[in-house]
Amino acid sequence: MYVNEVYLIIKILNAKPTTYTLSNESIDESFTTKKDKENHGLGLKNIQTTIAQYDGLINLKDQGDTVEIQIAIPK
Repeated sequence: MYVNEVYLIIKILNAKPTTYTLSNESIDESFTTKKDKENHGLGLKNIQTTIAQYDGLINLKDQGDTVEIQIAIPK
């Protein structure tokens, strides 16, 4: 996490199986690997909603066995 001239930047790197791919569209789809999909897959969508309230941005970069989540919130 760091602050530049305009944004608070948060980068998160998380491990994931290579059997699926994450993208920004995954956020809108309430993506989850759990079997009980009705009660899971809300985390990224909730984060996106909160970031939007602060006019921020979120971007997912699938890197095979990891996913990088980049968040930018205006100062």
